[in-house]
Amino acid sequence: MDDLRAISDAQVEHIFKTGYWDKCWCDDLPDGVDYVVFDQAVNSGPGRSAKWLQAAVGVPVDGVIGPQTLNATNQRSPAQVINAMCDARLAFLQQLDTFEIFGRGWQRRVAGVRADGLRLATSVNYDIVRLGSRGPWVEKLQKALGIPVDGIFGPITDAALKAYQQEQGLTVDGVAGKMTYQALGLIA
Repeated sequence: MDDLRAISDAQVEHIFKTGYWDKCWCDDLPDGVDYVVFDQAVNSGPGRSAKWLQAAVGVPVDGVIGPQTLNATNQRSPAQVINAMCDARLAFLQQLDTFEIFGRGWQRRVAGVRADGLRLATSVNYDIVRLGSRGPWVEKLQKALGIPVDGIFGPITDAALKAYQQEQGLTVDGVAGKMTYQALGLIA
């Protein structure tokens, strides 16, 4: 116990970085998702956190984050991944025998991690994009629509966006702005 009291901040930081952040490849995860994966790794173990992430993005669940998991994660809406992971964590906690004792605190923890993760995932300003636009927000839109990603808003992106807007009951204008990004889960 005295060894734990004597541990330095640098040692604690090293443990968290190497044992959790790096082990879960958090530097390669989208903003917000990285925070949720890290928090879940610290509190439930890196393997369980990896499994929740893998289930959320639809890849084989083996508890080890690698290229397939990273690629699938970066193709999904961060908000959807965050919500799915937090839902899975809460369902896991509710099955524990000690939930009656610690459940309210765990629920608050999960709700706080969800809120912070979503805030981090959507705290960036977004660009309104339309036919002729180029750049990272076109890439995000293309990923979310499940079409080839080239960062150029051309006729294929325009058609896919209009079809999505129609399907979601949005204004079918071929312009990706706040309402479309919210429907896609790209911003809160």
